[in-house]
Amino acid sequence: GGFFKGGEKERLESLEAALEYEPSFIDLEWRSPPALRSRILAARGKTRAILSFHESRFTPPLKDLLTRWEEMAETGPDVVKIVTMAKRFEDCLTILRFLMETREQGPEVIAHCMGEFGKASRVFAPLFGSFLAYAAPEGGKKGAPGQLSAGEMLRVWELFGL
Repeated sequence: GGFFKGGEKERLESLEAALEYEPSFIDLEWRSPPALRSRILAARGKTRAILSFHESRFTPPLKDLLTRWEEMAETGPDVVKIVTMAKRFEDCLTILRFLMETREQGPEVIAHCMGEFGKASRVFAPLFGSFLAYAAPEGGKKGAPGQLSAGEMLRVWELFGL
C-alpha cells in the first residue's frame, strides 16, 4: 500500500532517512521484512511508530484480529493499526468490538474497515477507542475505498453531537 513506486527495501530506506527529520509519526507496514522493520523501530528516536496491518480482501474473525494485535504489540510500536475490508455491515461490528477489547491493554490502536460497508466503522472507531480516524481532504484523492472526506466525517459527528 501507500502508493510507493519502488521496492520494499527502497521504501524502508526512505522511511529510515525520514527519521533524521524527526517527524511526529512514521507508519510502517507489518508485512515489511522483520529485520528492516526492527531496524526502523529501533532508530525512531522521538518519532512515534505506527505499525500497520492491512487485510484488503475481508475482515478476519475477532479471535484472529486479537492474535495479530498481540503479535504486533510485542514488537514495541507506539500505535498498532489494523485495517480490514468490510464485505458486510457486520464486519464493522467486528472491528468495533476489536477496539473495545484492545483499547486499554497495550499500545494505542487504530482500526477501521475499508469499502462501502466499512464507512460506519470509520465514523464510530474513535468512539470505541481508535487513536485517530483517517479522512480525505475536501475535493482530494481518497486513500482507500470507503474513505470519507473530512467534511463528511465532521457532518456525521455533528449529527451525533460530537
